[in-house]
Amino acid sequence: MRNPRLVVLILTFFLVVSPAYAKKGKNKPPPDRSVEFTPVIKKARYSSRPTVKITDRSDEDLKASGFVKIGIAEARMVIQRCIRENGKEKCKDVLMKSDPTAEILREAAKKGGDLLVMIKDREETESFNDGSKCIRWTQDYGYRYVHNYATGLSSLKFGRTQTRCSQYESFTRTHSLVVSLGVVWRNDPELAGKIRQADEFVQAAGNGNIQKVQSFLDRGLDINKTTDSDGTLALSMAALEGKLEMVKYLISRGAKINAYDSTASPLYRAVFSGEMDVVQLLLAEGAKVNQKNPQDKRTVVFAAAEGGNTEILQELLKRKAKVKLADESGITPLMLAASAGHTEAARLLINRGAEVGRQTAIRSRNVGKWTALHFAAFNGQPGMVRVLLEAGANSKKNDNNGNTPQDLAEVMAQTASLLKETDAGSRKLVVNMMRGYSEGLYGYIDRKGTLVVPPRFSNAGTFAGGLAPVTIGRYLNKRLGYINRSGKYQIEPEFHLAEPFSESLAMVGSGGYAYELYGEITWAGMNYGYINSMGQYAIGPGFSKARRFSEGLAPVRADGKWKFIDKSGRTVIEGPFEDAWYFTEGLASVKVGDKYGYIDKSGAFTIQPAFAEAGPFSSGLAWFKESDSYGAEHGFIDKKGEVVIKTKFDYPAYFKGDRALVYGGFLGMPFYIDRSGEKVEKWSPSEYSGVKAPYGGEIVSEFSEDLAPVRYKGPAYFESLDSLKE
Repeated sequence: MRNPRLVVLILTFFLVVSPAYAKKGKNKPPPDRSVEFTPVIKKARYSSRPTVKITDRSDEDLKASGFVKIGIAEARMVIQRCIRENGKEKCKDVLMKSDPTAEILREAAKKGGDLLVMIKDREETESFNDGSKCIRWTQDYGYRYVHNYATGLSSLKFGRTQTRCSQYESFTRTHSLVVSLGVVWRNDPELAGKIRQADEFVQAAGNGNIQKVQSFLDRGLDINKTTDSDGTLALSMAALEGKLEMVKYLISRGAKINAYDSTASPLYRAVFSGEMDVVQLLLAEGAKVNQKNPQDKRTVVFAAAEGGNTEILQELLKRKAKVKLADESGITPLMLAASAGHTEAARLLINRGAEVGRQTAIRSRNVGKWTALHFAAFNGQPGMVRVLLEAGANSKKNDNNGNTPQDLAEVMAQTASLLKETDAGSRKLVVNMMRGYSEGLYGYIDRKGTLVVPPRFSNAGTFAGGLAPVTIGRYLNKRLGYINRSGKYQIEPEFHLAEPFSESLAMVGSGGYAYELYGEITWAGMNYGYINSMGQYAIGPGFSKARRFSEGLAPVRADGKWKFIDKSGRTVIEGPFEDAWYFTEGLASVKVGDKYGYIDKSGAFTIQPAFAEAGPFSSGLAWFKESDSYGAEHGFIDKKGEVVIKTKFDYPAYFKGDRALVYGGFLGMPFYIDRSGEKVEKWSPSEYSGVKAPYGGEIVSEFSEDLAPVRYKGPAYFESLDSLKE
């Protein structure tokens, strides 16, 4: 024999291995009843599938008929396509995926027979002509996108899918036979009876019926293994329902304090339902405060934070419960408290070291890289927003989709307003809090230093004729209107640009489109005109550019050139000019070619064009620039066109009497100069004309008609809000 080793191996296989396989094959159940659970995904796989039927019968009907819920059927794409193309009756192939009732699934699968699958079908056809319908549809499906820039509605990036619903563009989307998760049932009266018995036992524990629970236990029911059909243990149910005497009794009968059922421990359930006496009993019996749920890795601190029970939370913290932790999705106890608006619970967690800026996991469903402030903003919790901002939360921190907490707050506020939801007011307050703290909001004070108009505007102009232009919103969504001295709108915010009234008319701009370049928002194609105090157009619109009326005339641009009109809209000075400023002290700066000079009301030049830029006169002096390059500095000339103060200041400035507020120096800080250009006084952001802004505000412009705009930012903004409550 040429290869004796090969012969030995062959004999060994037939004598040892082959009988083992033969024995295993004899003990194997019939193919049509076998079920295998892989250790990772626990998926039931049948070599010969039982017959599957789709039913519309209710849960109660199936239970009464002896059917047992045995698992979850995940309807895959093939099932969706099959039902859509062939109808329900021809689609029998349904994969089964186990849930916490895996043992029931094993036992039921061995018995054979038919399965019933409850599948919910949904057919929807929506037309998105109406903006509110678009928002409602996208809200239901977990993601939103709100409209075109030019329509005036906000843009939004939220959720894993960004879908554009354009108000100006009508289209229809149909979801045909969307198949949701279906519950799998098997007809098994014997097993159904066992489940009903377990349900009665756990229900009796939740009702506090000690006598009934005792009878079940005396008949041999295992207290630590018997769960109801939802997988809940008796001790967990008693703790959840706050049945203190039942909890004591079950512990005396051997119930394990730290046993987890399908979702949580007894202590977790007691904390979640706010049962303080049960919590104290379980803690005294040795319940662990830092033990994690096997399903989601949450501890009892999560339940206390979500429920907002500060008394229980304090008790847990006394027992060294950890707060710097997150569940499997990266959600923290602070995030749960923030989402529900439990401010006192949040303060406790923050004081114990909870991380305000911590973010969820990047792949968390719809909330990837959210902070606690994202949750508070999205759910419209003004009190919580304040707590988090004061603790150092960043309102401009991006989530996984590029949304900041402020983005979410603004979109949710607009959605609530469009849909006329009851929480629209609180959502608007959240937006104002975010803006006020991070960017600042504007109000008005009087000469006594009293805050007379609360800070609620993105910007504010000076009063003239009893009205002042104010801005709401920001960037592409900002709109301007006019308020009276009490802070109420006399002209609603509907303009993209608005200047203070001058000589009974105000220059406004609207329409066109906006674009962003290098972080700057620019409006193009805007129409300009002049309105009266009732908001009605007195002249225009129709100008491509315009400036305010002064000394009876206003510069406007039409057909590519500037000219001057009177209050009837009649052209008085034709030009043509490349640019023009309004008249002051009898002169107006105009541009001819690439240089600026000054004309009188007859249109004749009194100062020949010689400057790269030049502005209006005030107190006999006007600012100018020698170069039109970026960053070029400003100086001042007199009415003869002679340089009085050389170029050395950062921005245009205007003299009021013998001084002007300028910006300059090494740090570009503001200060006052005299008519020779010498520094005469420091500028204080909290004081103007001898009046100091209350609550740490910053006066941003001079008094006009005894009122001045004041800006509140950061802690000062919250101080101003608190003052209004007093």
